[in-house]
Amino acid sequence: LARESPDMVYRYFLHELRSPFRRSPSYGILGKERFKEEWTTVALVAAFSHDKAAVAKLARRCTERQLPPEHLFDVVHDFLVQERTST
Repeated sequence: LARESPDMVYRYFLHELRSPFRRSPSYGILGKERFKEEWTTVALVAAFSHDKAAVAKLARRCTERQLPPEHLFDVVHDFLVQERTST
C-alpha cells in the first residue's frame, strides 16, 4: 500500500469474498475516503476476479493515483476486458 500522506484522500483495499459453495475465494475492491481524520467506506466493487495478486495490484494503483471513487467501475471494467483478452 502506498504510504499515507496528509494529502491522501482515497485508499483502496483488496476485498475478499469466501463462499461455502466455492473452493477458492474471489476478490473485489473496497474504497475509502478521508473525511477530516476518519476513513469512510465510499465504494465497493463486489468480487470480480479469482486473481488475488492482480486485484491487489489494481487496488494499490488506484490508491497511488488517488482515483476518485466515481471512476472505480470504469477501472474495473477495463481490468476485466484486459483479463479476458489476455487469456
